[in-house]
Amino acid sequence: MNDDDWDNGMFSENLYYRTLWRRKEFAGIHFEDVCRKFGGIVRRIDGTRLSDKFDIVMLDYTTATIAIIETKSCVREDDVKKLVEEKVKNFKTIFSYYRDFKIYTGLGAEEFDDKAIEEARKYGIGLLQQVGETVEYAADWEVKAY
Repeated sequence: MNDDDWDNGMFSENLYYRTLWRRKEFAGIHFEDVCRKFGGIVRRIDGTRLSDKFDIVMLDYTTATIAIIETKSCVREDDVKKLVEEKVKNFKTIFSYYRDFKIYTGLGAEEFDDKAIEEARKYGIGLLQQVGETVEYAADWEVKAY
């Protein structure tokens, strides 16, 4: 990753974090808490370690609901699959306390390729995109809980 990629990634993460922290809402769901750089590590039974970092995590203890929002400057098809097939599973393993919570997923980016949008629809992932001076939630499909 070069410096420009890091700068773009940090810009995206900051933008979506600030917006979600102020609103405390995603996919029509209200959350109590919004955290950034939520990460952890766990030792598995076989002795190996699993670690992961999540850009933005939204929590609501009353309804046992979580939203995991990953941010990118540009989202590609593989980013969508990784979020659902890898990140959600890792979250439930690392943070076993939240294993039974409903987990919603989202991607925030300035740009989405067409295949990424198709995959997001298929997996029920909410999309956030900067439009002018504001951030808009963009999904004409139901966001799925995992």
